[in-house]
Amino acid sequence: LYIMRKYPSDVKSRILMKSGSMTGVRCYCGYIIPTEGCRDDTIVFSIMVNNYFGPQARLQEFLDRMIYLLAMAGRQ
Repeated sequence: LYIMRKYPSDVKSRILMKSGSMTGVRCYCGYIIPTEGCRDDTIVFSIMVNNYFGPQARLQEFLDRMIYLLAMAGRQ
């Protein structure tokens, strides 16, 4: 993933997603494959941030962290 540079590759390899953006909007949709167990435990997510005109680096850091936390929840 071109995002989430500071996160471990074993976590990033389980995240499959698509991004989309335009002025003031950032979206990610995808799924996170569990490390163990059944594929029924796959986490499906969709995140949309609308009308955001702050620093893009700050938003990206926040979204990276949110997706990472979802992936960590999928480890159990």
